[in-house]
Amino acid sequence: MEAGVWGVAPRAGEAIAAELIRRRQNIDQDELEFSCLAAQFAATDEYDEQGFDSPILWLKAVCRMSGGAAADRVCVGEQWSAWVRARRRWQPARSALPTSRSSPAPRRL
Repeated sequence: MEAGVWGVAPRAGEAIAAELIRRRQNIDQDELEFSCLAAQFAATDEYDEQGFDSPILWLKAVCRMSGGAAADRVCVGEQWSAWVRARRRWQPARSALPTSRSSPAPRRL
């Protein structure tokens, strides 16, 4: 029987660690998706039509965020979009490059 986060059943540290990792990954994915949407929203004039001077001010008021957090989300979304476009341009050229199997895989510390 799963007691969940608020349950009283004791949980092993390893199970808690795995749950924390899973939740953080989900939160990170949600934040990235939010950032991409924020950048797309910033590229429209919807915030202006709703009476706001900038998409950052709209995010602050409507999504109840600090100015820094709102600006970060828009910036991350714009940077992610630029990175994806650059990667798409780079990938076809990458297949023409020789591959080197002689170098060892990087070690995780």
